Amino acid sequence: MCPIGQAGNVEGAGEPARRNHELRQDSQGGRGRDHERRVAFGSAPRVGEVAPGGSDFAELLRAARGRAGLSQSALARAVGIDASYLNRLERAEREPPRRPVVEALAGALGLGPEEADQLLVVAGYLPRALARLGPLEPTVRLVAGILADEGIPAAEREEFRQIVELVARRWPAHAMGVHSHSMLSHAGG
Repeated sequence: MCPIGQAGNVEGAGEPARRNHELRQDSQGGRGRDHERRVAFGSAPRVGEVAPGGSDFAELLRAARGRAGLSQSALARAVGIDASYLNRLERAEREPPRRPVVEALAGALGLGPEEADQLLVVAGYLPRALARLGPLEPTVRLVAGILADEGIPAAEREEFRQIVELVARRWPAHAMGVHSHSMLSHAGG
């Protein structure tokens, strides 16, 4: 085991050892002070029409593992968690794990950015870009406020989405994710 300092940090270890300690702690059911759980604006942000929760996380994790062609044992080894813990996660017998474990699962499964964000969201965490910026970043709040304002007609909110997507095309790597997300989650209005 890694030694824990007075402040709760892994001593004498770089980032990989710290991550391994967090993964071990989570696979044993422990929750650290940095346990970020559920987002504080009423409900977690959605990618597509996915709601956070154990069964949605379990289904998405199981499907992703199947697509990756990995056994539970192989995935557990790659992530550094116990195979029985992974089995319970996939059967929704455990709450979704802490963010570092979800990130490690996404990496080991070879998920693309949008799929990784979806796994994070169903686990109750912010997508990566929002986590980096923070949900209170003024521009994010402005855009989200406009899109969520039911006082603005649906057609005008859709026009606003299209304008944002048009501007985002300046940065193609990001525009592709925005465009495909929009088509998946807002096709009906």
